[in-house]
Amino acid sequence: MSAFSKWLVLACGLFGLTAGAYHAYLLASPKKVLVVVDSSYPMGRVWDRVPPVLQSLSGRRYSVFALATDKGLIHGWQPTLDLGPASPYAPRQLTDLWQRLPVDERREAQEVDLITNATPGELPSGGGWTVLRLAP
Repeated sequence: MSAFSKWLVLACGLFGLTAGAYHAYLLASPKKVLVVVDSSYPMGRVWDRVPPVLQSLSGRRYSVFALATDKGLIHGWQPTLDLGPASPYAPRQLTDLWQRLPVDERREAQEVDLITNATPGELPSGGGWTVLRLAP
């Protein structure tokens, strides 16, 4: 066996071991994503677009999700997002959203996404979340 062949076998073996170990690490400690859906009356106009957005977010590998509305928790950490029978109700109140979010999930989440059709002026300040805006 030539020196190049030995090097190639060793390099491929090391790469495979490294990739396998990283894959196992990511499976053991997935990223925690908290998704918050604005469930106020104004969201009724775009409510049919919420499930496809949730489905596209659920496609992320190495992630687990918790789902909440601005009114409360829908489900804790699981591999997919399930909106269930939630529907838009009550007036929009996003100003104190960060204080009303479920405490355990908010603290554990590495990423927080907010799904809303609110204008930028209606959005809460701070929180460090990503706003996924559904245009009317």
